[in-house]
Amino acid sequence: MAPHRAQSGRFNSKIVLEELNPAELLNRLLLLGGFLMRPSEVLEMNRRQVRDLVSSYRTSNPRVFGSVLHGTDKEGSDLDILVDVLPGATLLDLGGLLDDLESLLGIHVDLVTPRDLPSKIRAKVLEEAKAV
Repeated sequence: MAPHRAQSGRFNSKIVLEELNPAELLNRLLLLGGFLMRPSEVLEMNRRQVRDLVSSYRTSNPRVFGSVLHGTDKEGSDLDILVDVLPGATLLDLGGLLDDLESLLGIHVDLVTPRDLPSKIRAKVLEEAKAV
């Protein structure tokens, strides 16, 4: 989201803040204050919104895997999310979902589909992944 500028050329922070949902605002304030949250904490605060975003694109069944699933995530880690692609979905759906997830959560998201997973780990990830 591009910051808004008042006619004076300065940022109009009131407009920018009004555009953020409460979870996104909290995430940004924590980052500005030098506080980083673990992706598992960010996800916990935003589970419903993540599920809503996934269903608003032609995707379904959001699952978490990787360090968040195993409890080894740290501040600055990414969030690994696996989704199923519904008929008619395009790369624009996946790109839009990824962009919206990262905007909502304020952290890097690794968004993959089962086909994106390397064959060496696909079966294990699909077996272990937990619903968001």
